[in-house]
Amino acid sequence: MITLTGRTADYILQLRHQVLRLGLPITEVIFPEDHDQGQNREQTTRHYGAF
Repeated sequence: MITLTGRTADYILQLRHQVLRLGLPITEVIFPEDHDQGQNREQTTRHYGAF
């Protein structure tokens, strides 16, 4: 069974690093949009995982 769940940006960055960019610096998995905030400093980017 696969469950779709919201995760923090930090969790997803660690997962991206381990699965997609292992052996490279963690900075290689960070995209500018990962921590986007709206005008009210509210997080606008959402991160999800299918586990």
